[in-house]
Amino acid sequence: MKAAGLCEGYITSFGWYALDDDCNGGPSSPFTQGKITIEARIGTTANNDFATAPGTFVDAVRTSVQRNWTGTPQTIIVSGGWNQIPLNINPLAPGGVAGYFWDGVSNIVLDWSWIKQAADGRSPRVWVHNPAIQPRTRIMRHPSGANGNLYDDAPVNPATAVICYTNELTRPVTRFGGNIKTTSYTASTASYIHYAGGLNIGDAVWSAANYRGPGTVSAQQGVYDGNSQLNDHVFDRYFDGSIREEDAAAAATYDHIPLRDLKPYLEEERHLPNMPSREEWDEQGAPSLGQLQNGLWQEVETQALYITELERDLGALETLAFGEALTPEQVASVLAEIERSPRLTEQQKLHLVSALKQRTPKQ
Repeated sequence: MKAAGLCEGYITSFGWYALDDDCNGGPSSPFTQGKITIEARIGTTANNDFATAPGTFVDAVRTSVQRNWTGTPQTIIVSGGWNQIPLNINPLAPGGVAGYFWDGVSNIVLDWSWIKQAADGRSPRVWVHNPAIQPRTRIMRHPSGANGNLYDDAPVNPATAVICYTNELTRPVTRFGGNIKTTSYTASTASYIHYAGGLNIGDAVWSAANYRGPGTVSAQQGVYDGNSQLNDHVFDRYFDGSIREEDAAAAATYDHIPLRDLKPYLEEERHLPNMPSREEWDEQGAPSLGQLQNGLWQEVETQALYITELERDLGALETLAFGEALTPEQVASVLAEIERSPRLTEQQKLHLVSALKQRTPKQ
């Protein structure tokens, strides 16, 4: 399994490939809808075959905490093709992860126990292959029950609990759900890649502990978006009146709203200047992480500029309010701050300058 790409971590499901849509096994047998009650369990062992110590394999799955059901065996309809059985939440897994933790080394034992929901027909035919290890499958039949089998939730040593058991030289083709890896880069012209699982990028221990379920992407080191850009052009434009040539692309979509115009802008638009509007979100879909990062970065730097403007204007007002005697140098500095304020109107600037000059001691 490791050579096939299955990584150490949680096995979330496994299944087999049925050759028919029902359990009759072909047109010569009476039709029986392919409904079975099934218990599927998983365990690990150091043994390589069923030839010796059969009880070891039974114990491996009997003591396992991982099943495909809780309390009551699961009833399914067998359909032609893959029949995948999901595993329940593992109570020993951090964060409530579903699945059985495989160490990437041990051999896996799968225990399939089922009972047909009708007295006639046959069990599902499945796709099998011939692996090198012998024997590959151990088949056990319990004493006769209502439908020809007696379902047993806790199988014991087959030598004493079944009326017959055999070792088969074939093994059902089994498909596992879990953490996988790719050994090479594959170029493709497809529009997109569809993968129903969760993508974890990192070492096996970290990936197993941070699996967040299907449809999620997790990376141990970081996620890099080509739309992320440096946004220091916000400060360059404000303090220098121009931006660097290499920042032209990043600055093209930046919209600076003066602080005095911010309140009416927010009241009208209902979104931050450099973040998408509701209409844009609905029409174009959610922006990439990089685009969101750019917008938030620009807004943080703009907010920092707003704070410096307010602090500068507050300083001028405090000087007037406290009425302290100022030196000519201090007066000149405060006057320069008032003149540079982009938040104040021209009338407000004239008023503050006049009031400041009236408080300035005459030489």
